[in-house]
Amino acid sequence: MNNEKTQAELVIDGMADVFALATTGFEEFYKNAEKKKSGDRSTSASSGDRSTSASSGDYSKSASSGDSSTSASSGYGSKSASSGDYSKSASSGYGSKSASSGDYSKSASSGNGSTSASSGNFSAASALGYRAAVSGDIGNLLMASEYVVENEKYKPVGGKADLVDGKKLKPNCWYIVEDGKWVEVDLSDGVFTRVISAKGNVKKVKADNGDVLYVVRDENGTTAHGKTIKEARESLVYKHVAKFDGELPKEATGAEWIGIYRAVTGACASGVKMFVEAAGHDLSKTYTVAQIVEMTQGQYGAEKFAQKAKG
Repeated sequence: MNNEKTQAELVIDGMADVFALATTGFEEFYKNAEKKKSGDRSTSASSGDRSTSASSGDYSKSASSGDSSTSASSGYGSKSASSGDYSKSASSGYGSKSASSGDYSKSASSGNGSTSASSGNFSAASALGYRAAVSGDIGNLLMASEYVVENEKYKPVGGKADLVDGKKLKPNCWYIVEDGKWVEVDLSDGVFTRVISAKGNVKKVKADNGDVLYVVRDENGTTAHGKTIKEARESLVYKHVAKFDGELPKEATGAEWIGIYRAVTGACASGVKMFVEAAGHDLSKTYTVAQIVEMTQGQYGAEKFAQKAKG
């Protein structure tokens, strides 16, 4: 009988404290934190080598930067991020997010629907909870729990741990554990789907209700869903925020003006889409800035845009 441990098992033994990060409640983080805030929607930030940061409260955020830095956040929807070699990041709460960057860094999250991501050599990510997802670079250790729903209660039934090898586990992709197996999922725009296939910047996914959708991503990382690739790409136009130097162009296509208008006014994608569809404007056609000012009269942000157009 071969008693030799696999590479993954050896790494797990050496990083057992990653699991502890996700289960202890982060008391040690709070105890040692130089900056600590408590309260709903609280924020905390720390910068510098071996810096610490802690935040407690719903929708709280915590960030830390510097070698050996630590970051902790607790509360529903909380976010925690740390950067620097040997850094640690931990978050707790439904839908919480944790990310760490740097060699030997560790990221842990706890809570249903939570996510944990790591990057850097010999780093690790751990997520505990129903549909808790993990992601990491090549060579990173990913650990995730598996939960099932019984009588409207979440019950832990197991979990998995493996190294991102580029084959079974691909780098920078999200995974959960179901039926004892790794399952690639997509979490774009807060929508949970299982990945059927992926090619370039297009993913074919399946929702819980059985609907097959497509997810497209642009060069800026913006994503959009659609029942077809064409529909998803059209939706992406309304979500895109254009990059420009602050000076409005004399003319641009309708699609380009959408991004510019949103960047200037802060208008939401759905509002812009409703306006364009109701007015029947052609997004491929070229419009002058004066025409856009006239078209958008009475719309959200119109006065701000008009003022910008005047210079």
